[in-house]
Amino acid sequence: MEILWTDGECSVREVVRQLHRPIAYTTVMTTLDRMFKKEVVRRRMHDRAYIYSPRATCEQWRETVVRDVVAKLLVGADNSHELLLACLIKTLLEQQPQLLEKLNRQTSSNGS
Repeated sequence: MEILWTDGECSVREVVRQLHRPIAYTTVMTTLDRMFKKEVVRRRMHDRAYIYSPRATCEQWRETVVRDVVAKLLVGADNSHELLLACLIKTLLEQQPQLLEKLNRQTSSNGS
């Protein structure tokens, strides 16, 4: 996906070339075909080859993934909401305290 987000659209051959590691053409072709069937990418025919492009931006994709993960985590016991928030805050404090401070400032300024 990173290649498609960067280039906008690519053929299988172009994706293989940009991976900079040995990987079979058919592996990339199968992966892109599966992504097309799951409606993650679009494709069109050009000179007997499919050209693939992303259906969503990187930011849209990440937001969708995060929403799906959070929704799955919230299904269950009543205290799962509190546990999820506690784990998220703990992780932010450990790994990105500046992000937590930024979010806190944004929340404070929106409430005023």
